[in-house]
Amino acid sequence: MGLVEKRIAAAMQKDSFPAWKKMVIDACGTKLELDIMWEELVKEGFTDWYPKNVEYNFFGALAEALESICADDLGKEAFAAKIKKVHIGCKRAWSSLQAKVEGSTLYLDADPSYAKTKDDCRDYAKQIQQVIENAL
Repeated sequence: MGLVEKRIAAAMQKDSFPAWKKMVIDACGTKLELDIMWEELVKEGFTDWYPKNVEYNFFGALAEALESICADDLGKEAFAAKIKKVHIGCKRAWSSLQAKVEGSTLYLDADPSYAKTKDDCRDYAKQIQQVIENAL
């Protein structure tokens, strides 16, 4: 990660993350720790796609999934009892979303330079929702 990418990551943390965090917390209605691996998310050669592709790959899809899961008290209670933390990163290069629950943590791993538009990520919310619901 070069200086350009470091600046983009810092700007996302400062300018975009507060709204993304609010979107996710509002969707689930409970306290939730968000563990973001910023240094993994910004890829060299794709700087024009940030911050929107991070929102599409992770935060928008997660919020959409949580809105469905937490649409009623049963879903809210089940989610709050099981999931305490969401870990977002990119360990796998050039790959679509992988979602899994281990213990009380939801792991989301995707390469934001792979799926760059909202349409590219259209199935991510459904995938996240299925993983979470199967763990509840």
